[in-house]
Amino acid sequence: GLREYTMYVHARDVGAHLDCGWFLTIEPGFLKTMFSKKMTGNPLALSQSLGVFSQQDLSAWTHIVHRTFLRIVKELMGDLDQDVAGMNTTSKGFLSVW
Repeated sequence: GLREYTMYVHARDVGAHLDCGWFLTIEPGFLKTMFSKKMTGNPLALSQSLGVFSQQDLSAWTHIVHRTFLRIVKELMGDLDQDVAGMNTTSKGFLSVW
């Protein structure tokens, strides 16, 4: 399944701004990476090949994290009396969410 997928969430101070975001990565084990590279030439090929139900699960998970993350950041901005109007809330990447 999806055990090879790891999500990292971050918030960091960038001068007068706050950079918040999250990344979804694939981190297969050593043997699977080597086997995949030998068979396909791509060390992630076997991990990137997901069945339709695993794709749905991953899509649902990233959607939930994305929406929750936005809600929490907006609440934090409200607590700090900061304007959220200029906040970039778009996402991109794998499954149109990243």
